Amino acid sequence: MASISEEHLQEAAEVGLTQPEAEQAWRCFTYIDENGSGTIDESELRYAMQLHGCDVSESSAKKLLSEADSDGSGTLNFKEYCSMLKKKRKDKADRIAKLRGAFEKFDSDGSGYLDRGELKDALTSMGMEPLEDEEIDDMFSMADSDADGKLSIDEFVRVLTMDLEDMIDQSTGY
Repeated sequence: MASISEEHLQEAAEVGLTQPEAEQAWRCFTYIDENGSGTIDESELRYAMQLHGCDVSESSAKKLLSEADSDGSGTLNFKEYCSMLKKKRKDKADRIAKLRGAFEKFDSDGSGYLDRGELKDALTSMGMEPLEDEEIDDMFSMADSDADGKLSIDEFVRVLTMDLEDMIDQSTGY
């Protein structure tokens, strides 16, 4: 994979990304840009999201693309992709802050961890349909990264805020 050019570093800086953020964005961008065109089209975006477990409809992918496509080309260039990432990161930071506050409320025994019952109550109170015990077990095992049988605040936040960029980093080893 080619390293990021000075031009692309400058574009990323213009939207407020640091050099490490720009380099990470470049890795993700080139991963998604399967045909090497230098832009991401709707099918590449949708495929990348589906590949990483985000079942997104065609209309949702088009909406996401059109919101970030500031020049109206129908594709995302690197600068537009960086702008989209910057907005998503801000949204994610806001969501993390809310989830950390919610975690404390859901930790009914004050242990600093959530057990399966507390997780089930938390998800239901956040507006999710009540889940079966098997679904809770699946979610719990996915989130419990240290396999200690309980969720820390960091595990809780990580699983509820994982996005495409995180999944790409996880699958590519970056």
